[in-house]
Amino acid sequence: MTVLPPPRTIKVAIVNMDSSVINKEGIEKLLYSMLPTEEEKEAILWLFRLEYEAIETEITDALNDLKLAIQEIRQCETLRCVFSVIVAMGNFLNDSTARGFNLDYLAKVPEVRDTVHKHTLLHHVCHMVQEQFPNSGDLYSELGAVTRCSKLDWDEVQARLDRLERDCMSGFEHHKALCKHADFGQDLRRKLESFLRDAASRIVAMKIVRDRVMNRFRKLLLFLGMTPATIADAKVTEVMHLLSNFALEYRTNREKVRQQISKKQNAAKRRETRGKLIVDLDGSEVGARGPRAKAGGGGSQVSIPGSVAAAGGGRGSSIPPDEEEMLDACLQQTKPAVPLKERRKSKNQRKS
Repeated sequence: MTVLPPPRTIKVAIVNMDSSVINKEGIEKLLYSMLPTEEEKEAILWLFRLEYEAIETEITDALNDLKLAIQEIRQCETLRCVFSVIVAMGNFLNDSTARGFNLDYLAKVPEVRDTVHKHTLLHHVCHMVQEQFPNSGDLYSELGAVTRCSKLDWDEVQARLDRLERDCMSGFEHHKALCKHADFGQDLRRKLESFLRDAASRIVAMKIVRDRVMNRFRKLLLFLGMTPATIADAKVTEVMHLLSNFALEYRTNREKVRQQISKKQNAAKRRETRGKLIVDLDGSEVGARGPRAKAGGGGSQVSIPGSVAAAGGGRGSSIPPDEEEMLDACLQQTKPAVPLKERRKSKNQRKS
């Protein structure tokens, strides 16, 4: 098997016809096995044209999501409220006057717990935000582009853009080689040339957009309090993943805090009405003796079943209630006792 020299020396050896660098077998290997044929060059150009649109769409969507994510972080009022509460609580606990905190501390907020109730620091942050800023959102739904950016591999996006540029440059070289042949159609030549020129201009525009968006991302990190030394090593995927996870944890704890507050409010309302009578719509209280008080036909006198007043058929009586009860008691005592009937023994009753 023939071993070829390094690629940087092959071109110089072919131009100078230096057989000491590459021999006959090496030249045959280059011509017949490694260099593409005319049909292969046409296939390479068509393959580049078919893949270009899909790759361009993926790159532009990723850059647009990063641009929207930067805008969401800067304009999100809920995120400002949460950060201000974290700074205030940190200054209170540490007895300091810090103006901010490191962005990496967001990963520790859901893990730090108090020593009494064992609640996380994020739980207390959510509780305080609900008290101080009741109209704030859940933060996760306000950072949709941040979540999408956290799922992308930005090193791969950068590599795709560089590969697209290299393929475009090689496409120009293949196009020039094909144009030297007379059998290469004029229509196909014009179409490929216009496509390559348009693709080259689009690639240049995407590189400019990428540089500007990355500059905005670095300014965002300065806005969030990171130092220039740490910004140089910061990656888009890591920062967006950190913010997205914190927003998701915040939404989960916020729902729990809202449920606890709602339960406490309902319990307080039940305690306020505990032990009170049921009140009608007119405002009149209905007691336990209300129905019995109305049984006398609207009068103030209550009739007792079996009494002399009840036997009068509802006519007026001048007997006071106390004397009426005494009369009932006397009548019960004067009634003759009913003798109990003796139990007859059956004829066939067996003696024990």
